[in-house]
Amino acid sequence: MSTAGHLSLVLRLLIAFYTTLAATAETSQTPLAPTPGYKVGQAIPVSCLNRTTDTGEHITENGQLSYIPFPTCNETGRPLELVFGVEKDINCTIDFVDDPFFHLLEFYVHNDAPLTCRIPTKPLPPSPSKAEYEEGTKDMDGRSGSVVGRLHADDCGFDGDTAALAPSREHKP
Repeated sequence: MSTAGHLSLVLRLLIAFYTTLAATAETSQTPLAPTPGYKVGQAIPVSCLNRTTDTGEHITENGQLSYIPFPTCNETGRPLELVFGVEKDINCTIDFVDDPFFHLLEFYVHNDAPLTCRIPTKPLPPSPSKAEYEEGTKDMDGRSGSVVGRLHADDCGFDGDTAALAPSREHKP
């Protein structure tokens, strides 16, 4: 076969390949169903990476990083929540810091480890169980946002009498 014949065959094969590819892509794609967004004043739950209290290692479930709700705030009796579309200060006092949780906070400070938390980009469906809540906060569609920060020793005030941890000033990295 001549060079022109090879070129003609390759060109026909490429046209057939791209035509088939375009037809397959066109028939296999379906539009995403619209999902409702947040409404002004709606609570947005904050969940954070789960870590072991002794070593600070990430806890995984089925090879996926595990997120748990933020500890319960005294002010609301619920885990930390942000309020959509409302600009306000949010206080979240943790009433009782048990020994394992205190050591985990120490791990964040002494190892300069990030306290990684996230919020869902759209409202979660109502869920009666913890398992359903955790399933609903997994990043399955690539559309979740994350809140990441570092807790530095010079950002915190330690009170040795009550073993409390409180921010003392804003940190500029």
